[in-house]
Amino acid sequence: MQLFVRKTGAGQPLVIMHGLYGCSDNWLHIAKALSDHFAVYSVDLRNHGHSPHHDVHTYAAMAQDIMELLEAEHLQQPVLLGHSMGGKVAMCLASRYPETFRSIIVADIAPASYTTVSGTAPHTLLHRRMMEAMMSLPLRQLQRREDADRLLADAVPERRTRLFLLKNLYLDQDGGFSWRLNLPVLARALPHILDGTDDFGPLPNAALRCPMLFLKGDQSDYISAATAPLIHRDFPQAVLRTVEGAGHWLHFEQPGRFVEAVLTFLLHE
Repeated sequence: MQLFVRKTGAGQPLVIMHGLYGCSDNWLHIAKALSDHFAVYSVDLRNHGHSPHHDVHTYAAMAQDIMELLEAEHLQQPVLLGHSMGGKVAMCLASRYPETFRSIIVADIAPASYTTVSGTAPHTLLHRRMMEAMMSLPLRQLQRREDADRLLADAVPERRTRLFLLKNLYLDQDGGFSWRLNLPVLARALPHILDGTDDFGPLPNAALRCPMLFLKGDQSDYISAATAPLIHRDFPQAVLRTVEGAGHWLHFEQPGRFVEAVLTFLLHE
């Protein structure tokens, strides 16, 4: 699948993969900050942004999309940076194609099932509620984006989260609103998106393990006392660092600290 990609900077390639409901647009400020040191390729993963829609939405399929992108762009030994769902794509690639990458950075996600790990079951309810609310919007009746914001408020009370979701709403060629997200497929795939660890695991040959950094927002529970040990189980070479003052969207909430942590790892590894 040919993914949509935004390119900026020059030098060693660095590929950014967003999380669920995200897109390359969400990473413009981070890409710009990193472009002084790297050629940054910010992608829209399948069923998101400007990339094609497809009925299959698995980590194996998204990993294959990234491998096809590397081949099409002739990228050698790129760095991978993946947030949340994109971080699990990065883990899948680290397990399947370890010699392909210079290093891998995973932002605020662990190789864990977020439907079964103790204390994380609310993630399932949260995402289902958000998806159901988005799919129930009467798109053809909306006059303004503010109408959608008002209608989502009960299901998604946090305004910052609503604004993030509504970045996926656009005016189509008929003058009505449409979602760039492939919501029906993402809703069906949600159990796999939240579970999705079948393709991860420690490489038997330690020499094949590329350097990895896991970044945790100190106000996020995605990497917790229950899930952090799974990082070192599956990726024993990994380093875990915390971004202070950040929740799950640590690159948005603390962009300066996030970029500093990324560059410290990449330029001094």
